Amino acid sequence: MLAAGLGLQMAGLVVPGAVLIPTVVFRTAGQAEALLLWAVSVSVMICGAITILQAVRVGRIGAGHILVAGTSGATIAVSVAALTAMVARHCSQSWCLSCLSFSLRSRHDSRCFDEF
Repeated sequence: MLAAGLGLQMAGLVVPGAVLIPTVVFRTAGQAEALLLWAVSVSVMICGAITILQAVRVGRIGAGHILVAGTSGATIAVSVAALTAMVARHCSQSWCLSCLSFSLRSRHDSRCFDEF
């Protein structure tokens, strides 16, 4: 019973931030409602997955303790600027996601990053 109460307290602390930060970013940048809903659900899922990864000890990964992962407002301004620039350049969602996948693979696609 004590663990359930602690879990509810931690969820009550993390979920509002995981919902509020993407909402502020996507509303300020003027993004579509469907994209906002996607961002909020992904934010909550990632916070949950990271919390589970920290709570479960797998080899050297994870603390074995309940360490709740949440969101931070430190990147709001940069995120709004990036989304606004995407709208100004008329980027389609799939094209910008392909740019992200190129950057994650350490390859450079000049179409994506020339003007940034």
